[in-house]
Amino acid sequence: RHDRHRRHRQHRRAPPDRRRTGHRAGRRIDRVITGDPGVGKSRLLGELRRLVQADPGLRWAEAHATSYGPNQSYRMYASTLRELFGTEGLPPDEEIERTRARLDELGASDALPFVCHLLDLPLDPSMRSGFSELSRSEVQRRAYRAMRRLYLALGEEKPYVLAVDDLQWADPAVVDFLEGAPAVVDWAPILLCFVFRPDPDAPVWPLKERAARELPDAYTEIKLGPLTGDESRQLLRELLGADPGAEATLGDQAEAILLGRVEGNPLFAQEVVSALLDRGALIRKDGQWTLNPAAAGRVPETLQATILARIDRLPEEARQVVQTGAVLGRSFSHQLLVHLAGEGPALTRGLREALRAGLLRERGGSSERGYTFSQRLVQEVAERTLLVRRRKELHAATVGAIEALYPNRLAAHANALARHAYQAESWPAAMEYARVAADRSAANLANRDAYRLYIVGLRAAEHLGPDAPGPAVVQLLAGKAELLSRFGQVEQAAAALAEALERASRPDFVGDEQTDPARVRARLALDLAWARIATFEVDAVERALDVAVANIQDGAPELATVWTIRSWALLHRGDLTGAARAAREALRIALEVGGFEERAQAYGALIKPGLAGEIGPSIKTYAEEAVRLAREHQHDGHLFDALIGLEVLRLICLQPYEDEALQNALEAAELAGKMHARPAESAARVVLGATYISAGRWDEAEEQLAAGGTGHASLPIVEALRALMLGGLWTARGRLAEARELLESGLQADNFTHTGVWFNLALATNRHLAGEPESARAALASAEAEAARLGCLVCEASLCARGSELLAELGDARAAELAARAEIAGDGA
Repeated sequence: RHDRHRRHRQHRRAPPDRRRTGHRAGRRIDRVITGDPGVGKSRLLGELRRLVQADPGLRWAEAHATSYGPNQSYRMYASTLRELFGTEGLPPDEEIERTRARLDELGASDALPFVCHLLDLPLDPSMRSGFSELSRSEVQRRAYRAMRRLYLALGEEKPYVLAVDDLQWADPAVVDFLEGAPAVVDWAPILLCFVFRPDPDAPVWPLKERAARELPDAYTEIKLGPLTGDESRQLLRELLGADPGAEATLGDQAEAILLGRVEGNPLFAQEVVSALLDRGALIRKDGQWTLNPAAAGRVPETLQATILARIDRLPEEARQVVQTGAVLGRSFSHQLLVHLAGEGPALTRGLREALRAGLLRERGGSSERGYTFSQRLVQEVAERTLLVRRRKELHAATVGAIEALYPNRLAAHANALARHAYQAESWPAAMEYARVAADRSAANLANRDAYRLYIVGLRAAEHLGPDAPGPAVVQLLAGKAELLSRFGQVEQAAAALAEALERASRPDFVGDEQTDPARVRARLALDLAWARIATFEVDAVERALDVAVANIQDGAPELATVWTIRSWALLHRGDLTGAARAAREALRIALEVGGFEERAQAYGALIKPGLAGEIGPSIKTYAEEAVRLAREHQHDGHLFDALIGLEVLRLICLQPYEDEALQNALEAAELAGKMHARPAESAARVVLGATYISAGRWDEAEEQLAAGGTGHASLPIVEALRALMLGGLWTARGRLAEARELLESGLQADNFTHTGVWFNLALATNRHLAGEPESARAALASAEAEAARLGCLVCEASLCARGSELLAELGDARAAELAARAEIAGDGA
């Protein structure tokens, strides 16, 4: 009755037939259902589910975000895919064959390795070898592209609805999934239905606002608020069995008390009526319901308390089923419940009563029998009815049950196992399962899930103290560091790596068949060196490289990485000749014994803008080869680095503007968006802004450069380039005071080897336009002294070219001398 009443209220907003018509028109439609607990969100979603599942021309897939522990966005991929493929509950051998066949049917066979990884299905040797040379982040990016194509192919085969409930619990990783998979396909026949409480602080809220802003024709929000007085009266009559069109059957006193108690909340109304009927407080006499005030006074005043009272009134067998299910989660399998509660008549009776009471409902759309709590609030209240000791016992029993039921697929259940083990205070199991789950999450696009799981594992290790296994702690710290680096938190990443390296260097750190302690230390030391390069701590870089070299065997490809990092360190020290020599040595070793990763890194070292004057014309060849290599291996990360390097070189070497430069800058910006790495996004904005300056598109340039320093974790060198470009643009636009402040701040920060040349040269121009000739001459003299110290031909060429113009405008006789030097330096550079 409540469903019918709710449907009637919303009919004028989004008729079901209209929704289906939109699907068949072949374009994506978004529906958002928002409302406080108990107002009918889940019931409205259930009605949509019934409509879709009754239509043979449509498919339904449903997922739930969770409020406990780290969210499980990669499992949302897995659960929705199994539902769309029809493989839920199949044995692994059958599931992989069915999955392979379905992908072939869809023309999306390239997604097979990623789907197998998501579903924890075995990869054949050819798939594994394809992954072996790729970094985790690159695997993520390829999976992202493949999954987009797969969801589009599924929609083209048959329109479907993807519904996600309880999104107020979702963290940014879940939101990335919803934006990055089907949600980015603007013209796929997909209906996305998101259900959540109205919380502007929730990570999903910006997605709602963006959809409303950017997709006004396809987006509809259904806001479920409290029922009006008339609607509440109608609902109460229906709950008491009256015909919707009948005259009022509630006495005035009973109606007033009930309306005041339920406060327009449909779930509360249902719970209150049920409680009053059970207690005999509502009495029907002469066709009218009256209220027994004494009995009514014992009915709880809040929704949570009413649900608690309802659970307490259940028979013991049903109450145990509800409490056990609450520990398992919002949704759980019959098989797992049986393993915990035991097969038999008691369980059957308990389940039947819990279903009859409406606390549980059978899970639809899945070949594996299971149950879902009717409301999130019911599950939360039911779990709180357990004593802490009993709750811990059930969590521990759940770990044992999952291990017994799925001995060959524990990795697929590692997230749930980590949660239950942690709640059971089974610290060794919590630590290990958290590590496995974190690695899986990181490999499946869920970086924030992974980070939180690494933290869970490290907290479990803290409880274990000295008994925590060293290799596992090191793996957790290394995983945490990698994600911190991707989030742009380089200092914190370096601290985590330093701790991991210190633990791996202890005498009691031993490996196993899969772990060679020396290789672990070498890898950690190289990662730490990279992190310290980003923070300009050159002495720390050298110390980390010493550790790496001590643990690397002669002839190993990691030696190429050592020379690559050393090249960066020497550049930061101002030793341009040494930096160029180290970069060439890195490329030599990489070409002899290294793989794609080592070669790409070596090219990255060779095309550093600061070495343009030292390496000469071949630097452009290196840059083009870096782009070609990255495209050949379809590696977005290295392609981004190569494109950025190529365009910065073009800017630094004062090459004339070409359309290709803007195309490359735009492609780099697109790649940065896919990478979800803040430093990359910041760098892309800066390079794009600088390219717009070259193209004469100053408004667009300022927009990109200003955004590049707002809300992003910029690396120091990127921030230096941003300040230089934006300061020059503001100078050209006459905003001289703002430009001067920005340029002087950049000069003081000294984040770039050539800072003294470029920033002083920009300041000289700024002061000249401000009518301060002496300040302009002083800045130009500082730039000239710094260029002489560096010995960089590119700096010399730029200094003398612009300096000769400034001196000529100032009437200085040295203008001709600088012009001649500019010509010589330009030829050399």
